[in-house]
Amino acid sequence: MSMTDKEKREVFGETRQPIPATRVLWRALDPKHFGGPASAILAINDVEGTITQANIYRVDQGGKLGKNYDPQHYTHPLPAEDSDKWKVYRKKGYVEGSVADFRVLTPAEKPAKKAKAEAAKS
Repeated sequence: MSMTDKEKREVFGETRQPIPATRVLWRALDPKHFGGPASAILAINDVEGTITQANIYRVDQGGKLGKNYDPQHYTHPLPAEDSDKWKVYRKKGYVEGSVADFRVLTPAEKPAKKAKAEAAKS
């Protein structure tokens, strides 16, 4: 199903593109505060070395980030593997999930794959 520009903005935010991620941590949010089922996610991009925080609203309808979401404001360098930040995430209730389970995410491609795909198009 093709989305209009307005629908893309509602689902993916200002960029109108899903967030690239190699893995994801998520936790459920209290639906009373968000007008329905919602989740907090940490989209981890090991290719770029970044982590992007986002809340997904209307999870029961496929999920959306909201039209004003801009991942640039919520993307930070990936914490070191031995960082206490990972313990804080676990303590807050984040668990591992699958990138494919979130329509607001897209699998991050390794640079070699991108180069091969672009070469194949030429």
